[in-house]
Amino acid sequence: MRDHRPGRQQRHRRHDGHRRHVRHHRHVRHDRHHRHGRISIVALAALLASGGLAAAQAPGAADPPATGSRVTAIEYVRVFDGAAVYADRTVVIRDDRIAAFGPAGSTAVPADAERVDGRGLTLLPGLIDAHTHSFGDALERALDWGVTTELDMFNVAAMAQTLREQQAKGQAGNRADLFSAGTLVTAAGGHGTQFGLPIPTLERAEDAAAFVAERVAEGSDYIKIVIENGSVIERDLPTLDAERVAAVIAAAHDHDKLAVVHVSTLEGATTAIEAGADGLVHLHHDGEHDQAAEAALVRLARERGVFVVPTLSVLESLAGTSGAAAMAEDPELAAHLTDTQKQGLRSGFGRQSGEQATAAFARMLARARAMEEAGVPVLAGTDSPNPGTAHGVSMHRELELLVRAGLSPTDALAAATSRTAKAFGLADRGRIEEGAKANLVLVEADPTSEITATRDIVAVWKDGVRHEPAIHGQSEASVHPNVELGLFGRFDGSLDAPYGAWMPTTDQLAGGKSTVEVALVDSGADGTVGAIEMSGELAAGYAFPWSGVLFGPGAVPLSDAVDVSGADRIVFWARAPEGETPLAVMLFAQSFGQIPRQARVELSSQWQRFEVPLEAFGTQGADVTGVVFSAVARGPFTIQLDEVSWTPRQ
Repeated sequence: MRDHRPGRQQRHRRHDGHRRHVRHHRHVRHDRHHRHGRISIVALAALLASGGLAAAQAPGAADPPATGSRVTAIEYVRVFDGAAVYADRTVVIRDDRIAAFGPAGSTAVPADAERVDGRGLTLLPGLIDAHTHSFGDALERALDWGVTTELDMFNVAAMAQTLREQQAKGQAGNRADLFSAGTLVTAAGGHGTQFGLPIPTLERAEDAAAFVAERVAEGSDYIKIVIENGSVIERDLPTLDAERVAAVIAAAHDHDKLAVVHVSTLEGATTAIEAGADGLVHLHHDGEHDQAAEAALVRLARERGVFVVPTLSVLESLAGTSGAAAMAEDPELAAHLTDTQKQGLRSGFGRQSGEQATAAFARMLARARAMEEAGVPVLAGTDSPNPGTAHGVSMHRELELLVRAGLSPTDALAAATSRTAKAFGLADRGRIEEGAKANLVLVEADPTSEITATRDIVAVWKDGVRHEPAIHGQSEASVHPNVELGLFGRFDGSLDAPYGAWMPTTDQLAGGKSTVEVALVDSGADGTVGAIEMSGELAAGYAFPWSGVLFGPGAVPLSDAVDVSGADRIVFWARAPEGETPLAVMLFAQSFGQIPRQARVELSSQWQRFEVPLEAFGTQGADVTGVVFSAVARGPFTIQLDEVSWTPRQ
């Protein structure tokens, strides 16, 4: 990716005004058991950071609509228009649309146009990621990497609706556009409910019509259905049966909505297609099947006209063969990656290794190849930000993996542009043609011959405006290097801490209705002088309610960080005087972005000592920005907390 920041020296002087873009541009629960109860780790969590949802929704954060006409002409450029490749073309952008596309030299260029010399470069439609979970700053980071649209497969419905409203007003120039399934459709206790986020579930086929109508009223652009029995991760999960799946698909079609299905097994994929699904948003990734069974599924998919989003980036991580970490180590790419993106690329599910992992991923590549060869539309989606992925940058890994699976480079590019636009009915994007949205990516060399050339981005246009990507490389907030381990929550007559501060926190920061009062009480745990008590109500009114206390260890809570990597666990005492109730412990870190990770313990009326390993949150503790202790069960609560500490490593 080229660095086109003002003042940067040009590498290629011929690019009129183009500066060098240096090449750039969890919703899975891991269960651990502890003698004080089960800890469920949340990678998606509740957008709990007070700035997370608010920042995503604030209209002031988006670009205002353009006033006056704005014209750009990209000349003598190789063009992939979403289907075919053309040499020496001129593309004229007027405001937010493509005004002209034709042979260079004979296509009229307005006198007031900004002229861009495209010789030696390739112009692509803006990339479309067909499977994401777009929380926090996902859409901004996606745009840095030429992904101008994300198709989200599970999100906070209210947030997605707000973002769509801003898009409609032309106020999304600084981020990728979002289309979203909103709340997914799953069974009670099934996949999608494991994040500690209360969502509605479907128990009876006869309730499907009302359930889907509620999703449509919330603004869902399509309906996402889950068929997941947990077998691929060696767990037993409740899942929707064929009757409920068929009822949901029929209801979605009654509302003229696509029905797309999460599957992990060949049996689940077959059930989805036979029930009338429009697309599968994963390849099946269970064990080996005989060739006849695999061929039967491919034949069924072709006959029923479904599309498939293989999500090879996340399946590579799931298989245990991920090569995404190398992207985080590439110094030219790393300058345009946040700490969160780097950690995402370096992480992985790690379920297998060695020859077993290699064989597992080879099966997945073969399944994608079979779909492509049979004429089943294969679309490019990453399932970011799951382990082994990161928003934006992982699309370039996905393209590489699609080519490894057997797609030609032009077919892989079509999978990330025109095919996805056609499959999801996005008529205004995914192609370079007159009247289409001016969402464009200019790259070095020729990705229609060598797919990895997409990583060398020269420029990105979103709605006709040239985007200036963020430059990262350093943490965006300071890290205190010498934090004191041991107690940081004593509560013996005071909320004072050796560093940082304790404070109440509720979802009212994000428009919720939960309440909390914090007080000091006498007679704490294990004979201590006192404890902190939080009491209030966890109320409906926000999709992912929270209420409790926050410890911000740095000068700015949830921003400035401390290094507690000398500790291996967080230890605390807690009880619920009025009876048993769950408690969520949410850890924030710079490397997590705005999305915390969560552990849950079960409280009784008696004081208990809990120990939660930092590794349970997926961190060594080098950049902690906050800890939240929150009620989980809806309704009134009273919870007491005492003797909170970082326990040094032995």
